[in-house]
Amino acid sequence: MKGFILQFGEKLNAAHKIREMGYVPLVVHYQKIDCEHFLLITKEQAINCECDISLFKGYSAADIKGIVVCSEYYVELAAAVRELYFPHLPGLTSDQASLVRDKYRLKQKLIDIGIPCLKFTLLNKPWEEMRGLLGSEFLVKPRRGALTEGIRKISTQWDWDQWLSENNDLNKFYAEEYICNPREYCCDTIVVEDNIIAQFPGEYTVDCLNFRKDKVGIGVNYPGFVNDEALAQIKEFTRRFVKATGIKNGFFHTEYFYTDDGWKFGEVGCRLPGAYQLPTESHIAGCDLLELYLKCFIVTETCTSEDLSLKDKYYGYYIYPVRKGVIRRIRAKFDYPWIVESEIYITNGDRIVDTSTHFFAGHVVYKASCNTILNEMSDLVPTLLELEYADD
Repeated sequence: MKGFILQFGEKLNAAHKIREMGYVPLVVHYQKIDCEHFLLITKEQAINCECDISLFKGYSAADIKGIVVCSEYYVELAAAVRELYFPHLPGLTSDQASLVRDKYRLKQKLIDIGIPCLKFTLLNKPWEEMRGLLGSEFLVKPRRGALTEGIRKISTQWDWDQWLSENNDLNKFYAEEYICNPREYCCDTIVVEDNIIAQFPGEYTVDCLNFRKDKVGIGVNYPGFVNDEALAQIKEFTRRFVKATGIKNGFFHTEYFYTDDGWKFGEVGCRLPGAYQLPTESHIAGCDLLELYLKCFIVTETCTSEDLSLKDKYYGYYIYPVRKGVIRRIRAKFDYPWIVESEIYITNGDRIVDTSTHFFAGHVVYKASCNTILNEMSDLVPTLLELEYADD
């Protein structure tokens, strides 16, 4: 056993990969998983850094070989633990973690370094002034939110007054202009020892806000369908953002909106990207990016750009939605030669009682020889899995 890895949150079965690499995961999470060393905390404790971090005092610097963050909720907590007990390990400082988690502060920073953002403001203005600044509809968002949780669209003064009556601490929120049915992109970026070793731009099949609200399927097509000049712009914006934060190791999941006025910065996460992005990007990179991510934060491991062999190919993924009810029949057609990976997570007779945004019916990963064909595949893949329910 090479030592312990302090793992905040769980995603993509990271704990299993840590064990494969010869380490023992010490998992801090709000949901119990199959792991020998586990610290159960609440989501609120994670988000607000209210966990008693003296719990980690019993582990020496020699015991802990790395600190890994798998979920947005733990970015600041992990930074606080690292700075107090394990400052020799790679990772974000508390100041860096606070910046990337506080969306209002982050966007102020982005404007300062010339990265375009949607219009935004604090909630210290009357209704008419908010409406005049942001438009007839706008979003109220938690400054330290994640996964679109807690976002409210404000369309009328009644909506505004109702929201104010339900929320006392306005300092925890900010407001941002609303774009109807935006064209949304991501640009995942890998940074090792202050060097950007790979970037993966891609276009979402549906914007994340509507995906969370309507529980529809979602996917990403790499590199997306804007022109090469526009793709180069979001790569450059992301590189500029990375340099400005001073973060030397990590995976940056940045999101942008493509508008009539060009790119507008949306969100950022300094942790493992969600959905099926990392496995799909692993196909593009020609290596296991989950293992590479872990190596970024384990002091006894090394990783360089030599670990990557980016392919000049077009990829996409799609994850299928599920709704409550009893599954009577599953029809799948995943035998196309351009589908490189597929899996169905449910079986006939399953009773679905939870349709949280983390539960899907299945996924596919597909590849194409050019963007035109990729676009055709993207239109087809949502039809390849059909679920029939007992109450249909």
